[in-house]
Amino acid sequence: MITRQGFLKASSVATLDGLTVVSDTEIANVTNKPRTFVLVHGAWHGGWCWRRVADILRARGHRVFSPSLTGLGDRAHLFSKDISLQTHVEDILSIVEMRS
Repeated sequence: MITRQGFLKASSVATLDGLTVVSDTEIANVTNKPRTFVLVHGAWHGGWCWRRVADILRARGHRVFSPSLTGLGDRAHLFSKDISLQTHVEDILSIVEMRS
């Protein structure tokens, strides 16, 4: 059985098409080389919850995306029964593609 902590540790750093994806526990270990971060919020939050972290990363020269997922946070008005994990994956990919 995989625990939440084990999953986060195993998936804390991954690279996807040149983007560096890290968990919040790994941000302190980031090198000085400018990178692109995609910060994804949890349930009942929005991209705004990463504001302080995003500000710190940007001040260090990194590029940061912290989108709010469809139906959550400041996009709660878009909630519907048709929203799935695939919707959230598409949200993340869309923002990265549009700003790349």
